[in-house]
Amino acid sequence: MGSKKLSSDNHLSAAGDLESLLDSRKVEHQQGVRHLRLLLTRKTRISYAAEAVRKSELEDIVKRAKRFADWAEETGKTLKIEGW
Repeated sequence: MGSKKLSSDNHLSAAGDLESLLDSRKVEHQQGVRHLRLLLTRKTRISYAAEAVRKSELEDIVKRAKRFADWAEETGKTLKIEGW
């Protein structure tokens, strides 16, 4: 989308930057950013927490990842981003 900030090491910050870019391009459907934030939060917890992850949580993560991927695919095409 023309911003190097989207590849930030601070992933939640990159999600905020993505939201700002979508706002600037007047993208109405931004529910994918919500899925992205949730996935990033869970990624951090799973990576660093000592407890095991429940099967139901893993199933929810997969469901949300698919929703995010579908949204990203559609948004990329709509915005005519190179590679889509």
